[in-house]
Amino acid sequence: MRKILYLLTLQVLAVCSASMSLAQDASYIQLRITNSDLVEKENPFIQLNAPLIVNGVEIDWKSDQTYTIPTSNYTSRLDIIHYGEKTIYTKFKPDEEYLIKISRSCSYELMPANGGQVGTFHYEFTNYNPGQEYTLFTEHGKDSEGGLQLSTLCPFSAQKFVILDQDYDPYSIYMDGEIEDDNHILGETYFHFLHGERISIRHNVKMKRTSVRHDGYIEEGKSFKDYVIEVEYVQEE
Repeated sequence: MRKILYLLTLQVLAVCSASMSLAQDASYIQLRITNSDLVEKENPFIQLNAPLIVNGVEIDWKSDQTYTIPTSNYTSRLDIIHYGEKTIYTKFKPDEEYLIKISRSCSYELMPANGGQVGTFHYEFTNYNPGQEYTLFTEHGKDSEGGLQLSTLCPFSAQKFVILDQDYDPYSIYMDGEIEDDNHILGETYFHFLHGERISIRHNVKMKRTSVRHDGYIEEGKSFKDYVIEVEYVQEE
């Protein structure tokens, strides 16, 4: 009997501990669409055929209501957005308000209500075979200084990062903006920059998996041009 009571006590303590941990990590943001009337008017230039789900909460494109979205207090824990088949990562700041702006150029933009920080950045590869060449590609190409730039029309749109193998000519991509042969794609991922986030990208060649890690924020007085994205290429299981 004592053994049963002891086991039950351990289970209760474990549940309480997990609940306390979740409570300590629980925070929320406010999110709303600023121009949902564009969808209501059935604007022919607006194509929003996919659902938008932010941390498990589905957003109605035609609604102007304010959504309360759960987020994490932990710096390393990313927020996840599902837009159709795309999985997009970002990092919300607890208790902040965010806006979704429907766009004819890029479906939608996600931005902090009190302003944000985006820009042009550089990248370098680490931990890969020196005899091989890889390229990190974004849909908007390079600027004159060789950095990867965000869209001038939609700076707060989700940024797509693609890792290409050595057999694909990156300059052809920068000219036409598209990758014609998917066989050259080693991995890809998406990220919404909001507050000058510093990220690193990790590609596991054996698992064929590309992931994003949040490394904090750009220092005060610095810009994205001072910032290098590290792309780590690993072969472990």
